[in-house]
Amino acid sequence: MMLTRESNIDQERLTGLLAASAEMVFSVMLKEQPRVMTPASKADGDVLHDGIISFIGLAGEWSGTGSVLCSGAAALSLASRLLLIEAKAVDQEVLDAVGEITNMIFGNFKDCVESYFGQLSLSTPSVIYGRHVRARDLPSALTAIAAVECGGEPIELKVCLSPARKSTSGAGVLVSSRYNGLR
Repeated sequence: MMLTRESNIDQERLTGLLAASAEMVFSVMLKEQPRVMTPASKADGDVLHDGIISFIGLAGEWSGTGSVLCSGAAALSLASRLLLIEAKAVDQEVLDAVGEITNMIFGNFKDCVESYFGQLSLSTPSVIYGRHVRARDLPSALTAIAAVECGGEPIELKVCLSPARKSTSGAGVLVSSRYNGLR
């Protein structure tokens, strides 16, 4: 499929697409109409968090990460709605549900922004749960932070993107050839 490239995207539009992606996933998959709110985090990249942080990688002509931050209580609510159960503790099932919601939100977001950034691929989400978890984003060309309230709990979404670096060494070809037995 050939995409028509749009010329520019600003932070406000990027943030709006991120929030709209979350709203779509929550309304369709969780039967919940989230309320858009002001994010608590700053765009400087340093976050100290109690609860859950779910990361997903984006790669293509632009690359970076998407993340979902929420409390344990928010994760229980999300998992209960997604899995149609009453989740009582943050366990493997709840963490998997948060990872799947991350995948759905950023899959939708990816589809929304490919006309600006070219074709993008997503990694498998990684989900971290704990107290006083510190996450730091490296500087990026574009950072957007959105927040929604779902089930009375705040959920923060963040995406950091930069143009991908082109490899001039050819090392990727050599590694790929070695793994295919083609030395």
